[in-house]
Amino acid sequence: MDYHTKDAEIIIAIQQALARAEKLHPDFAHGIYHALGFLDEEHGEVAREITKSKPGWERRMQNALIDLIVVAWRMLRGEHQTHMQ
Repeated sequence: MDYHTKDAEIIIAIQQALARAEKLHPDFAHGIYHALGFLDEEHGEVAREITKSKPGWERRMQNALIDLIVVAWRMLRGEHQTHMQ
């Protein structure tokens, strides 16, 4: 497997998911604990997909991981702080 090709695909998927999330939820979170709750929700989604093990679970798990990364990314950017001022 060419990991560089896979990396490029993952980065594109994250960029697309980030753009969708920003459009759907322009007001990301109202403080750090609100953002942390979103992160926890996404982590739960990943765990649920793994434990379900229904057909297609790997793809759904990957999508959930991308969503988890998007939430973490928005936290890293400090989007939750805009509502703390």
